[in-house]
Amino acid sequence: MELTSDKLIEMANFAIKRAKAAGADGSYVNAGLQKVFSTRFANSNIHQNFVDFETEFSITVIKGQKNVGISTNSLDEDEVSWAVDKAVKMVSYLPDDPEFPGVLTEKQTYPKLQLNDPRADNLTPEDVTDKIISGINSSHEFSSKVQTVSGNLNLQNGLTYFLSSEGMEYLAPLTSMTSTINVMAENEKGESRSNSSFGSRRFDDLPFVIEGTAVAERAILGL
Repeated sequence: MELTSDKLIEMANFAIKRAKAAGADGSYVNAGLQKVFSTRFANSNIHQNFVDFETEFSITVIKGQKNVGISTNSLDEDEVSWAVDKAVKMVSYLPDDPEFPGVLTEKQTYPKLQLNDPRADNLTPEDVTDKIISGINSSHEFSSKVQTVSGNLNLQNGLTYFLSSEGMEYLAPLTSMTSTINVMAENEKGESRSNSSFGSRRFDDLPFVIEGTAVAERAILGL
């Protein structure tokens, strides 16, 4: 699958027009397309790696002081139509929200943030392997009582897109990385476990060594 903005923009415009034709006062779309790399490790060894693609599409429909959001993981026209029609139907059943301001019509300004890691497009399996092994090694180097290290690294790299019925639009590359490390330590009295979840937008900033050491320390203290 090619990561291009064409389909995101096409289906967002389709959804906005369909909602308007159905009587919505306004609507907005949040959509994304990402290439996902996932690596898992257990017993202090990497044992699984796969690459996949993920799609996110969410339409929020506004009617007076009511709004409903529906999501799907497909950019297929039938699926997007279903999401729009469902949102339009559901919003009619809701009571007014007195604090909801209605359709946003004022032009908004946003800071230009770098939400992606340019390096993510060119990462190799060796880059990912070295990063994970550095965390595994830091846990074992902390204490000989550390028995096993497990966890995962998930990297999403793609595009995020926003479009409103009032013509507000935002398209940007997006990178997100999340990881977990779990450590099991053992002595003559029993075992102790600790874990950490952490993330970053930049691969080089993903702190596997720091977290591997910190989780090992907590597991040892647990003994």
